[in-house]
Amino acid sequence: MSEPTTLSAVLKRYRLAAGLSQEALAARAELSARAISDMERGLRHAPHPDTIERLAAALRLTPPQRALLVSAARPETQVTVESASPIPNLPIPPTALLGREAERTRARSLLRDEEVRVLTLTGPAGVGKTRLGLEVARDLAPEFPEGAYFVDLSSIRDPSLVPSVVAKALGLREAAGIPAREQVLAYLATSRVLFIFDNAEQVADAATWWAEVLSQCPHVVMLVTSRVPLRLRGEAILSLAPLPLDDAVALFRERARSVRPDGDYAGQAVVTLCERLDCLPLAIELAAVHVRTLPVWQLAEHLDQRLALLRGGMRDLPPRQRVMEDAIAWSYDLLTESGQRLLRSLAVFAGGWTLETAQAICWERQPPRQEAILALADLVDASLVQAEVAAGQARFRLLEVTREYALTRLRQTAEEEPCQRRHAVWFAHLATDASRLEHTLRSEELALDLPNIRAALAWAEAHEEAEIGMRLAGFARMLFMLGLVEEATHWIERMLALDEEADRKGQLIAPPQLRVERLIALARALLSQGRLDQADARASESLRLAERIQDEAGISDGYLTQGLVAQASGKLEQAAHAFTESYVFAGRAGRRDLRMRALVQLGELARQRGDSARAEALLTDALAEAHASAGAWDEAIITTLLGHVARQQQ
Repeated sequence: MSEPTTLSAVLKRYRLAAGLSQEALAARAELSARAISDMERGLRHAPHPDTIERLAAALRLTPPQRALLVSAARPETQVTVESASPIPNLPIPPTALLGREAERTRARSLLRDEEVRVLTLTGPAGVGKTRLGLEVARDLAPEFPEGAYFVDLSSIRDPSLVPSVVAKALGLREAAGIPAREQVLAYLATSRVLFIFDNAEQVADAATWWAEVLSQCPHVVMLVTSRVPLRLRGEAILSLAPLPLDDAVALFRERARSVRPDGDYAGQAVVTLCERLDCLPLAIELAAVHVRTLPVWQLAEHLDQRLALLRGGMRDLPPRQRVMEDAIAWSYDLLTESGQRLLRSLAVFAGGWTLETAQAICWERQPPRQEAILALADLVDASLVQAEVAAGQARFRLLEVTREYALTRLRQTAEEEPCQRRHAVWFAHLATDASRLEHTLRSEELALDLPNIRAALAWAEAHEEAEIGMRLAGFARMLFMLGLVEEATHWIERMLALDEEADRKGQLIAPPQLRVERLIALARALLSQGRLDQADARASESLRLAERIQDEAGISDGYLTQGLVAQASGKLEQAAHAFTESYVFAGRAGRRDLRMRALVQLGELARQRGDSARAEALLTDALAEAHASAGAWDEAIITTLLGHVARQQQ
């Protein structure tokens, strides 16, 4: 099916993807909002070519997108539209898929069936659901001209966050006043897209939203990997069994040769080993890494002893899960006592970690850097820890099944509570810097720890650690920079509520000054979403608290936020008063940064009123403040604003 080419559908999709309202697009394209509305409602089918060019420029369309817009507006022009390949949206597996040809063929057939909207790959941990899913998605990607998208759900536990994660995968910018769930539904309404949702079992309650997508977006197809079915109408289920023995043997031989090329892998010992691993791909790979230490016949003998012990364990677990756990336990038992303790501690990380964070969290007393490097290297060699390079630095991670095993062991000791607390406290410390982020590079580095940040926030809430939670809420600034405004709002609200509850119970609460900061952050988050009344209420609350504790910097910031809300509401006199008060209190607090921001807002207000001379004077003063405080980022912004004033003055 080709991409929809009606002007109304194409224009609305591109506008939503840009995160613009009709009014915002009209202003950017120098058109009337009525003209945009008429085109999107199908009342205006063939606008002037100049109108289309303005829209294309305002939306910052790529050449293929511009061609599609032109074609939709002028079908007679016969514009050739080149569809971008969807394959780059899918991770590229590092090795070839061995076996699974029957399942691969069956999955392709089901996804091509018009009656099947969702295909869920189910089966035990380590059976290869993700690997097969990626291969099938790559096979079918050319049949979905608008994209095939891989969405990893393993780092989230809250089903309400799924729409935001999907919006991020689609590259949508959040639009003021439009929740992510609605924006995604509107964007996908006429799109032919294939999604692969990976590790969906922990957010299975998001099935109600997925059902909305299926009912409102008739051309969307989903491939899901999960330990449990989603139980949706239109869902087909393909259960993956362990590999056929011949394929399991081939997999072991390939993995073993990559570790020790000169080993002997032709005998019956390999067959025996695979059978006793129940032919599970991940179990085979975990076992193969040990051929650097032991020959295959000894591996098989060792596994036989472990399997016998495991069968005497928990009988309510599926047999293959028991085999998987035994394979990991075998690797665990090969470690030194300190290595085992480190592996258990690493289970507190969600999504990965750096050497620095491991040093701070995994030992009661931070070890020398060299010792930490060697300890992690031992676990990397044992294939229990995966090493990679991201954002220019080394990062490490556990396979999910390995992490689950290590976390179980951690809970059996007295180490879990102190490890979890050190984890939360460390990221609360990082949040102090994140709340003042100005540079995109640092934001990108911290974004890699987003799963850890979410885990720390959830821990603080579950353990009623109000002060730690309030400090962690400083990551809202980073979430803003990543475009996750709804999630930022979500966490600030939750942590403020936690602090209020702690206060009612007479428990330890966050310092009042920190509460002022979080209230201001929440007000600005609500403002960015167009929720002006709520934003004004929170700004007023922050101002009252700041005045009560005589926090002059907080008073300045509170007035600044009130002014922003008033300006957005069209109350310019009220905004001018608030910005002026902000400037006064910033001076009393000795805060050049707040004084500079007040001057910027007063200057922008003057420019908005047409008083370009006053705007220039105010912005020039603001530039001097920024220069004095070495705010290079602010200097760049203010210089740009002065450029706008100069253009206004011709």
